[in-house]
Amino acid sequence: MIGEMITKIVEKKNGIGGIQSVAFVACGGSFSTLYPAKYFLDSESKKLRAGHYTANEFVHATPSYIGKNSVVVTISHKGNTPETVEAAKKAQELGAASIALTFEQDSPLSKYGDFVLPYEWGPDADQKNSNVVTVMRIAAEILHQVEGYAHYDEFCQACGKLNAVTGKAKAATAENAKAFARDYKDEKIIYTMGSGTGMSAAYSYAICILMEMQWINSSAIHSGEYFHGPFEITEPDVPFILLKSSGRTRPLDLRALKFLEKYGKKFITLDAQELGLPEIGKNVCEFFDHIFLTVILRQYAEELASIRNHPLSERRYMWKVEY
Repeated sequence: MIGEMITKIVEKKNGIGGIQSVAFVACGGSFSTLYPAKYFLDSESKKLRAGHYTANEFVHATPSYIGKNSVVVTISHKGNTPETVEAAKKAQELGAASIALTFEQDSPLSKYGDFVLPYEWGPDADQKNSNVVTVMRIAAEILHQVEGYAHYDEFCQACGKLNAVTGKAKAATAENAKAFARDYKDEKIIYTMGSGTGMSAAYSYAICILMEMQWINSSAIHSGEYFHGPFEITEPDVPFILLKSSGRTRPLDLRALKFLEKYGKKFITLDAQELGLPEIGKNVCEFFDHIFLTVILRQYAEELASIRNHPLSERRYMWKVEY
């Protein structure tokens, strides 16, 4: 379905200069799920311009390159995020091909998608069809059809291997998740850190799980930026979650870990490489760090919510007050 969709877009755009840019636009957790696709195109494409924008900024400060030679991909789980709906509308107004992903098919966002794609979500979801991987498949298909992609087959095969490797990793970390919940349940702040597509997993865990769903102060730090300011708050009693990449940015994470081991004490690490992600394909695994680590982190979130008696569904302001 994705291949056929991209073929239609390519055929339509070829007569007017072809696809020249791809923008990924959303808010909150959905915003973080788009980053791996942007990172992928930055890494693998020689011609395509890729952008990643929070929806309301896209609406109010629309990039000048968005137009008839663009593809704009939006996500909203319920399809009713006002800023994302406006962003998709703006994309259509500017002549871009609008691809909208939503779990709720009959939604406001669907009205502004030239193509509307469903995705799977929840504990029984096939990760190949998750929102993160669906968008990555869109990016890979655009690259493959527009300029070619040497690792296209390996990438496609990797998508089908995700369920197996994430399942094994969850089993391997189940007891660690319980220990994390016991040890960190009373913390007032927990920092997250990562690099590559692991950075967006760190960001999502900070803003969605810790801040939104657990009301624990947090901030996501890029491993490469840690030594340019944030490391000054490192102390034995300051908690960190460090996500270690399976790919080219791994040295950044290892450098941060070395410092934490010397000057910190209260931290945990999740290592995509040691937990088996490279099994899906050594040339493409780094692009899947986000989804792999996010699936594992979810059980850490569930254990934390349980021991704190603070359900992940509890909110103070979201959907309750005017904002």
